[in-house]
Amino acid sequence: ASWSSRILSRCLGHPLDRPTRVAYGAVSDILTSPYNPVYAVFDVPVREQYVLQNMLHQATKCSKLVITDLKCFGLAAEDMNGTSDPVIRFDCPFALKPEDDITSVIPATLDPVWTETFTILLEGVEAPLLLASYLSFLIVDE
Repeated sequence: ASWSSRILSRCLGHPLDRPTRVAYGAVSDILTSPYNPVYAVFDVPVREQYVLQNMLHQATKCSKLVITDLKCFGLAAEDMNGTSDPVIRFDCPFALKPEDDITSVIPATLDPVWTETFTILLEGVEAPLLLASYLSFLIVDE
């Protein structure tokens, strides 16, 4: 298992909530870094109870996704001092202001914890579209 899958499975308590890794690999064609960045794609199950809660808030056809308690463990050391300066970028296809979907940089750590709360505003999301949609997290070293 990759460090990305360990991160996601540790963060989610119930086995039915655990994500399934769809793809994992390294990007070898980036020539500006001595490291090969890794990526992982996960299928994260959405329970019906969460979808029903979200449907109640869709009267205005505008919803919000609130993200809290982000943590990573055992990230790859990307800096010369043996640490990284991680930041997480969110990607959601219905976000109203996608440029705001980024965490602060946590300097010099391999086990970052973000105490921020992130609110992603979603526009025009109907329940069937929400079920077929995704939220991706990209963890990079700044």
